[in-house]
Amino acid sequence: MKCKVKVCEEEVHAKSGQYAGYCGIHRMRLMRHDDINYINSPFQRFKKYIKVIQRDYETPCWEWQRSLSKKGYGKFKVNSQNVSAHVFSYEYFKGKIPKGLQVHHKCNNPSCCNPDHLVLGTHQDNMNYKVKCNRQCKGISINTAKLTSSDILSIRAMYNDNKGVFGIINQLAKQFKINRNQISAIINRKAWKHI
Repeated sequence: MKCKVKVCEEEVHAKSGQYAGYCGIHRMRLMRHDDINYINSPFQRFKKYIKVIQRDYETPCWEWQRSLSKKGYGKFKVNSQNVSAHVFSYEYFKGKIPKGLQVHHKCNNPSCCNPDHLVLGTHQDNMNYKVKCNRQCKGISINTAKLTSSDILSIRAMYNDNKGVFGIINQLAKQFKINRNQISAIINRKAWKHI
């Protein structure tokens, strides 16, 4: 016997009781949602989990309200696969992401899923934008930094005062407990450029 739903060709799952005459899928939809046509598509779930919030950007962010990654990106499951919410949003509203490109946030808000705030670019484009927007960690804001801003100024001053002294770089490295390559990078402003 076929399901009561006219377009369904599945066999009846329950032959008696409240849900008699329905296949397994339609029976579950009735039991859980009281609606034979209920479909919990990824997009319906996506819409449920966003909140429109005005930030410092021109248009409001659509902030993800569910699970976040360590870096603050929204995530949820689609067909048993973990998906980034901003990537799902981009693909749903704008299309497939070409190989080698990534989705970037113009609004600098990783939990935002507003497709108007999302653009494609390379990893290097994203890093350049991060530096341009001053979101790049540098100096003491890096949690593994061994030196402070005053240490950097001291290293440069000591080096300038003792330029002709043999082994000054090794002495500074020993004093500040870092290697000589790091001392050279600090002196030549390849590291800690912002100071």
